[in-house]
Amino acid sequence: MSFANIYSAIPDEVKQDFADKILYRIGSLLINENDQIQGFLQSTAGFLEREEVQKMVSLASHYAEMGINTNPVAMGVHAAGSFGVIAYQIVEIKNQLETIEQKVNKIDTKIDIGYYSKFKAAIELASHAFSMKDKENKISMAHQAVQLFVETKNIYAQYIEQELEQDGRMLAEYLLIVILAHIGQVKCCLELEEKETARQILNDNTPKIKFLTKKYIQLLLSENPAIYLHNDFKDLGIDLKKLTKIYNWLGEDTNENQVFNQLREKYIEVHTNQEQAVKEIPAIIWNPILDIAPKDDDSYLSRLNPLTIFRNEDALKPLLKNRLQESFETIQKIVEAYDRFASVKYEVEMFIEQDISYQDWQQKLKEHHQNNPKDDSQLMYIELEKPIQL
Repeated sequence: MSFANIYSAIPDEVKQDFADKILYRIGSLLINENDQIQGFLQSTAGFLEREEVQKMVSLASHYAEMGINTNPVAMGVHAAGSFGVIAYQIVEIKNQLETIEQKVNKIDTKIDIGYYSKFKAAIELASHAFSMKDKENKISMAHQAVQLFVETKNIYAQYIEQELEQDGRMLAEYLLIVILAHIGQVKCCLELEEKETARQILNDNTPKIKFLTKKYIQLLLSENPAIYLHNDFKDLGIDLKKLTKIYNWLGEDTNENQVFNQLREKYIEVHTNQEQAVKEIPAIIWNPILDIAPKDDDSYLSRLNPLTIFRNEDALKPLLKNRLQESFETIQKIVEAYDRFASVKYEVEMFIEQDISYQDWQQKLKEHHQNNPKDDSQLMYIELEKPIQL
């Protein structure tokens, strides 16, 4: 696998092929109709300091034309592994965890965010290590950073297992932390030109992360995914096409007609036996104690009755609707995060097969970006010399 061209912005013909569905995207990879990798994307966020990443996020609306609706800066190993980009993301995750903590305190559940500090220390240590000129000090600090990344991913992997058993609300954030810790570890290996080690880390851990991600998504789909298709929630934009895409990602060889037939009885049930349908929604999606704000009057307990949700005069329906929207968006976000992580191994394979120094690769990207400035250059495109099978 070798690259033919580096474009400082996605060529118009590539955008058109994507719009015409001749190409599709998985993570940072662009795939052709024969399921072959034609090229991959790189965010220019890898060239930015942490303080500049937020500004780039606010200007990245055009990413949507490539089907990118979440976390636009972490695209490609150079950007995703940038310590500035990782630092930006963990601040966002910490803020989200603190928001969730305020809600789950209602049921005396505490969130341990102590390891956030260890993760932050790993990022800062790695960042300092690779700015040092003394080789021995650089290697020593980098290995210390790797150890902190390993400790972080191990403890949060344990938290994920606990959350899966308890239908916990922190699963998405914990999964993202585990993915970012792996990326940080891989980035350190690449900076030290330990490319074989980076490949081994990816080969060993990608299946584990896929397994945890699938379990989480299956929880969010629930025993009755038809609840996402309820007529009262149709303006959420969740349809058979999107559900089928998730089932395909989970490994099911199915189409929209088959999904419809599979959910036909459940779809009828959510409209004819709404109380039972609401009771079947797992707590990870809908927990009245968490999701309904207590009132000072005596009506609070009656508002916990699932049947009241679909009464037109009740104010609970929008609450459930919001939770379903958040849950489905979480599914899409987690799928995207995993796909980008899984894409990294193809870039690492290219470095190994072509005997490309990672330092040289970073310099090549940087020079190409600086020599070809464009207003819409937040995404670069690396075209492969010859498409390879996915």
